[in-house]
Amino acid sequence: MRGFGLIKFISVLMIAAVTAGCAAQPGKEQTSKLTVEEIKNNYPDEKILDIHELESRYVLVEVQRDTYANRFELYNLETGERDVLPTGVEYTELHEIVNQNHVVLLATGRDSESSYQNFPYYKRFIKNSGVDDKDNSFICINEDRYLDIGEKTGTDSGKRGVLSAVIVGLESVEFLFKPERGKEAGFYAAFTDIPATEIMAEEDNSVMLVRFEDAAVEGAVGYNGILYGGDNPYFSRLEVREEDSGVSVYIHLTESAGRYLVKKGRLPLPTGFPYLHLEFRSGLEF
Repeated sequence: MRGFGLIKFISVLMIAAVTAGCAAQPGKEQTSKLTVEEIKNNYPDEKILDIHELESRYVLVEVQRDTYANRFELYNLETGERDVLPTGVEYTELHEIVNQNHVVLLATGRDSESSYQNFPYYKRFIKNSGVDDKDNSFICINEDRYLDIGEKTGTDSGKRGVLSAVIVGLESVEFLFKPERGKEAGFYAAFTDIPATEIMAEEDNSVMLVRFEDAAVEGAVGYNGILYGGDNPYFSRLEVREEDSGVSVYIHLTESAGRYLVKKGRLPLPTGFPYLHLEFRSGLEF
């Protein structure tokens, strides 16, 4: 029920945002209180990366200060009001402007405070008219990013680890990593992480390769490195192999596999072991 309530709340906000974005402006024509040139003068010590004009009344500005993550700020040229999209320390890219009350960014997976790298996901910003703070009236909703089976993704950074378990679910598969014996200090320093990862499709999208660089396999995973999908409708089996100083996992897909979601996670303390979550969907669900 809590999940249904959240979905209902988000739906109400999105309907309100779309309605507000499409509403006609009452009264006589208004003159601009703010110009794009004046907005540019607000950032003498920052680099303006891009400026997007919306309906000649709003301007979305992307700016960045050295060593800090970029950010987006929305200006109303008629009132002079400014709204800051709360992206925090994450690097983001503009994905879609629905209207002045609804903007979607793509979080790249990197941030300005650490070397940790996640997989990209969406950040949906919806204006909440009930908030009094005019500089921070947008709420942020994080959303999963599904990719077509043929789309490639990956991370450049990570930590060496040992693949200790492969867990097959009804629609997913997870890969759990532990530290090598004697190298626990480096594994736990700052944060735990899976090895650098590359995911791509092979053989006309019938096989997905999940490649973990600088990794090893602990003991026996499956029977001779083979695990079967069982009741999972998206793959029949997967093969785990140690090769080229890393671990390669070959996932033999069924015709039902159309898209996939990939993200990182960690087990609760005291272990904090990191894992990769790979989830499949049919292309008909989108």
